[in-house]
Amino acid sequence: LPMYAFFQLPLLKGKEATLKLYLRQVHAETTKEAAVFRTLGASDVPKATDFAHASERVAAKAHELGRTNWEWVVAVLEACVRGVYEDLTGVAKGGEIALCKELMGLHLFATDGSISRASSLVWADEPRWQKRCEKVAGLCFCVLKDGPDQRDVALALVRGAGLGQLTAMVEERRVIDVLQDDEDDAKAFKAKVEQTVQSFEFARGLHAVIAHTHESSGKAQRHSLAHVTQEMRKITFKATKQKLRSGLFWKGKPQKPVATAALTASPSSPADTEKKAETAGSEARTGDQDKKSSDTGSGLSATEPAGASQLEAAITTSSLIIGSEQDQQVYFDQAERVVYIGEVLFGPAEDTFTAELVFALRHALPLLFDVDSFLLEALLRCAFKDGPEAIPSFLEKRDIQVDTLAPRHLGPGDMLPEDLQEHLVWSMHATFGEGENAAILHKDVFIIAEVSKWVDQKQVGDGLSRSYLMRISTETFEPRKHFEVYKIRSKASSANTTELALIPEERPVDKELGSSGSSNSKDGQASAEAPIDMKHLAEVKQYLREMANMTQEDYKAVMRRLFKTWHPDKVGDTPIANRIFHMLRMHEKWYKQKIAGGSVGDDSWLDKEDLGMGKGSGKGSEPGGLLALTGRTYQPA
Repeated sequence: LPMYAFFQLPLLKGKEATLKLYLRQVHAETTKEAAVFRTLGASDVPKATDFAHASERVAAKAHELGRTNWEWVVAVLEACVRGVYEDLTGVAKGGEIALCKELMGLHLFATDGSISRASSLVWADEPRWQKRCEKVAGLCFCVLKDGPDQRDVALALVRGAGLGQLTAMVEERRVIDVLQDDEDDAKAFKAKVEQTVQSFEFARGLHAVIAHTHESSGKAQRHSLAHVTQEMRKITFKATKQKLRSGLFWKGKPQKPVATAALTASPSSPADTEKKAETAGSEARTGDQDKKSSDTGSGLSATEPAGASQLEAAITTSSLIIGSEQDQQVYFDQAERVVYIGEVLFGPAEDTFTAELVFALRHALPLLFDVDSFLLEALLRCAFKDGPEAIPSFLEKRDIQVDTLAPRHLGPGDMLPEDLQEHLVWSMHATFGEGENAAILHKDVFIIAEVSKWVDQKQVGDGLSRSYLMRISTETFEPRKHFEVYKIRSKASSANTTELALIPEERPVDKELGSSGSSNSKDGQASAEAPIDMKHLAEVKQYLREMANMTQEDYKAVMRRLFKTWHPDKVGDTPIANRIFHMLRMHEKWYKQKIAGGSVGDDSWLDKEDLGMGKGSGKGSEPGGLLALTGRTYQPA
């Protein structure tokens, strides 16, 4: 017994105490007696390999007795699993757990009531998939003790003991092609789901739940609020009005059955999954001979090789798992990394949609596995029904405190706060550097976008038509032309600017002179054409000259912005505002005639000194005979 003797055993209660028959505790009254036991092979405390060997001997005893469901057998095997987990996590201390071929002898209960090696079993980390795989011959699932750390225990066994992980072996894909965003109501519902899931309030609630969970279990908080917010915005959604039908597919044919069951990577990284699976398979094959000899001794190997062969045959026959197809309202397509939202059935079936959405979100973002699935479903229902703003009160009723004073981390894709919208500047002369945050209109809402570097030094044009590559989310980029990008200025810098969006803050002009329109005195002319006004007039003329060669769509977008900027009702009823607004209307009429093929000549008429200042009913020099401004309402073309 010295090789199974230890000076200290973990605290074993009730039926677990039977483990002392397989791991003996040394009672040494003197240091000399202790030295003798150490010489014979006794250790201080049992390690993971000791618990694995003990579970193997317990399984052999249960097989010998002809019954596996003894209460003491269940309790002892659970104690062995706990011992392996605690030793693996203690040795790793936050690092990566390495696969150990000696731990592959750890025995666990299977769903059919038998006891088998961990390396021949599979952990159904997604219970919803277990039933869909029940027709696969040779695929046997393990049974682990329920508890808040069940997932952590299973992951430790996957990485250290060769336990198979279902999501590392199969993936969900659609089996019927769908049309994306084919209906307005499908788009609207998808937008609501996307807006709710990616809102700051929802991310803040998730962060509070994760922090509460980690604090309750004594774990260190791994995710900051900024990280959670950023990760939630990585999730991509697509919608269709059709029914969704998906199936489970094998990720690949393994070298040997043991390798199939020993895929060890986390579902958060497909690349790491494949790499670690190959490593696990190589080490598993190295220990095949040990497995055979050990199985012979325990008498438990009669069905394992046959089941493994059946599993390999099933994978060889078809990549689609037979019987795994089903209709869904929402699912995560792992091949495309997209959450698909199909035809949603409201009413009693709405809970099914929420459950499927939680399932999809957890696959899209593995950090959500730190949140209880039932609580996450309730959190989503609350957000959909009462809005994300109701989340703090919802969580406080469950003794989870939300830091409502936490600073909001704004970044690409965030809606621009209203107080910043007052300080947006639009100018042809504005410059944007790589990495700078600016504002763009996205779905009729101002959002923050980051100026990014073009790939392969792509030509970006010049003037109003030059383009920028704008990052509007973590992984989404959009090309935007210069006239579609707004500069964000602070109050301090905006007070002294001469750019168009802030004309009201410039030096005032005599309103009486500007409104009468009848004074032709030299003093009035000098006042209306002050240097600052002439600068704005020259800028607008430069815009109009460049706009003459734009497409109709771009012209309309820039002209709409100029009209909004220079409307006298917005900037004041001043001579310069009236003059520029009138010039814009003249240019719009000239451009329409030019596009229609009319003989309107070039835009040299912009240089006329009396431009836009016609009066009475006489003919002016402006194109088309347009005279004095008669109204201030503008209907976009």
